[in-house]
Amino acid sequence: MTAAGGGGPLGALPLVLSACLLVAGCARQPGLEVDLPVADGVVLQRRAPLPVRGSAAAGTRVEVALGGDTAAAHAGDDGRWQVELPPREAGGPYELHVAAGGERRVFRDVLVGDVWLCSGQSNMEWPVAR
Repeated sequence: MTAAGGGGPLGALPLVLSACLLVAGCARQPGLEVDLPVADGVVLQRRAPLPVRGSAAAGTRVEVALGGDTAAAHAGDDGRWQVELPPREAGGPYELHVAAGGERRVFRDVLVGDVWLCSGQSNMEWPVAR
């Protein structure tokens, strides 16, 4: 019995190896990624610097824009990058644009305001008015 492609039982092996090398090559070339908490509908803390970070191909220039403010950085040897946008007053909704190496990410409905982190048990059932 021969494998598809002929040439004996190992006839398909070159095709399989080529596919594996293609996938491995793609894995080494990371695309533009933006770390959480940045996402559509995010609320960023007002009156505080706004860090945006992620990954891209090493050495790639990354540009970030939010409501007229811009910042840029280069991805390091490990592909990591970070920019810091200046503090803003409450407002929005904005679009946050991140671009690097011909790729672009746009996050919509970005708000700037007060971010509260609450935890507890039964006391979390109370309305804020109390």
